[in-house]
Amino acid sequence: RIAALVQTLNSAKPDLQQTSQAFDRLVAARAALGDTSAFPAQLQTLLDRADPWLPVAQTGLQVAQIMPDIMGVSGQRRYLVIAQNEDEARPTGGFIAGAGLVVVENGRIVDLTFRDANLIDAWSDDLRTLTKPYGDPPLPIQQFLGLDLFLFRDANFWPDFPTSAEMAMELYSYGQDSGPLDGAIAIDQQFMQMLLQVIGPIDVATENVSINGSNVISAMREAWGIDEGETVREWIFDRKSFMATFAAAILQKIQTDFNTVDPLFLIHTLNEAIAQRHLQVYMRNANEAAVLYAVNWDGRLSNDSGQDLLMVVDTNMGYNKVNIHVDNAIRYHVNLATQQANLAVTYQHRGTDEGEPCYQGTPYTSDVTYIGRADTCYWNYMRVYAPAGSVLQESSRHLVPGTTMFNGQTWDETAVTVTDDPTGLAVFANFFLLPWGQQLATTFQYQLPPGIIHDEANEHIYRLMIYKQPGTRPQTIEIMVELPANAMLVSSTLTPTSVVGSAVSFVTNLETDMELMISYR
Repeated sequence: RIAALVQTLNSAKPDLQQTSQAFDRLVAARAALGDTSAFPAQLQTLLDRADPWLPVAQTGLQVAQIMPDIMGVSGQRRYLVIAQNEDEARPTGGFIAGAGLVVVENGRIVDLTFRDANLIDAWSDDLRTLTKPYGDPPLPIQQFLGLDLFLFRDANFWPDFPTSAEMAMELYSYGQDSGPLDGAIAIDQQFMQMLLQVIGPIDVATENVSINGSNVISAMREAWGIDEGETVREWIFDRKSFMATFAAAILQKIQTDFNTVDPLFLIHTLNEAIAQRHLQVYMRNANEAAVLYAVNWDGRLSNDSGQDLLMVVDTNMGYNKVNIHVDNAIRYHVNLATQQANLAVTYQHRGTDEGEPCYQGTPYTSDVTYIGRADTCYWNYMRVYAPAGSVLQESSRHLVPGTTMFNGQTWDETAVTVTDDPTGLAVFANFFLLPWGQQLATTFQYQLPPGIIHDEANEHIYRLMIYKQPGTRPQTIEIMVELPANAMLVSSTLTPTSVVGSAVSFVTNLETDMELMISYR
C-alpha cells in the first residue's frame, strides 16, 4: 500500500504543485478574513472545523511533492535513524541509545538494521579497542563528562538538528565504513508511544511480549537490565539489543498490516510528533532540505534578524536517567525600552532525598536497574540561545564540588559566552548540580541587540520566537513584556494573563515551538 501511494504521488507531481499553490492562496485568503466571530453561525461552524486542518493540509501538499524522491523512486536511499532516550537529556531529544539504517527503493523499505549506539564506532572484534583515530569532542564533553574522543553516541551535541544530524551521519559512516547517507531521522520514546497508538500493538515473538502505546516505554526500560548468567561487560554491549528485535517487529507490522491504519489519525499523530519535536527529519538533498525547513520538520534554529529569540537547552552530564524526575519552569522578562532581558529557569528534582551523596555516574554492577540509574542527582550543562549580538551581563554562580565529579575538578563559576556555536546565535552556558528532592534557580541577564523592534503601519512590533528543546515534557513558561513608558498595547498573538501598567504578562505551557507577537503604540 505504501509503495502504491508513493508511485501515485510521483505520477501526480505536476498536479500536486498546482494544488499546493492554490491551497496557499486559500490559506492566505482565510488569514485575511481575520476574526470571523461576527459571521453567520453556519459559516462560523464550518470555519471552526476547517481551521485546524488548513496548516496540516498545506504542509502535506508541500511534503507530498518530495516524498517520492525521499522514498527512492529515483534511486535507492539510505537513512540514519537516531533513537534518542529523553530520560537522559541531550540537545536534540535525548541520549543516543541506538542507530538504525533504513534503506528504501521504489517506495518500499528494503532493509532495516538496528544497533546499540555504542557499537557504531570502529571497534575491534573483541570491543576493547578502536581501530581508527577519533577526534576531540566539544570542550564541555571533555570538561564535564571526561571524554577524550568524539564518538557516535555524543553526536547530537548541538540543538540545531541539521548540525547534529550531519555529525551523526559522518560518525556513522566513519565507524561502519558504510559510505555517505542521504538523511537522518531522529525519534524518541514518546514518538514510539505515539506511533503504536496509531498502528496498534506489536507482538515480539522472541520476547514473548505484546507492546502497545501504553506499555512501550516501560517495556524499553525493563529490557535494559542484565539477564541471568550475563556478565556486566556482555551486558554493556548488548543491553539495547531489544531495539533491533522491536524495530523488525514494527517493520513487519507496517508491511503486512498497514491497511488497518486510519490515515487521518496517522497524519494527525505525525503532525503532532513533529510539532512537539519527538520526530525530526533532515535530508542532504538541497531541494528536499528546503521544503523540510519551510514546513518546520527539520529542527533547525533560524538566525533571523529583527526578532527576539529564546531557547533553553539542557544536557545531562551525569551518566544517568535522572530526567525522569526533573521538571523545569521558565520565566522571561524583557524591557522593550532598554532592550534588557532577564531569564530565570527553575529546576525541581521530584525524587526523594535518601541522604546519599551525589557522585557522577553509577557503577555498572550485576544489580543495576534502569530506575536505579534515574534515582540520583542531576548534573546539567545548560545553554541559553538568544539573538545574535546579545551580550551577557550577569548570571547566577553555581558550585559543583569536585568530590562529585569523575575528574575531581570543582566548578564554581558564573555563565560563559559560547563563541563557536554553528548557528551564529548568541549562546550563554553554565553548569550546575541538582541533588535529590531539591530546587535550583539559574539566572541570566543580557542586553538584546538593536533591531528586535520594528515599525509597521504606525505600530511598533515585537516578536519573540521560543524554541522547545526536543524530547522534553511540556513546561510552564511565564513571559513578561514591559512596554516603553506611555505605550499602549494594541494586540498580541497570545491572550495576556494580566496587563498591569506597562507590563504585559503571559503564562502558558511550552509544548511546541511558539511565536509571540505584540504590537503597541
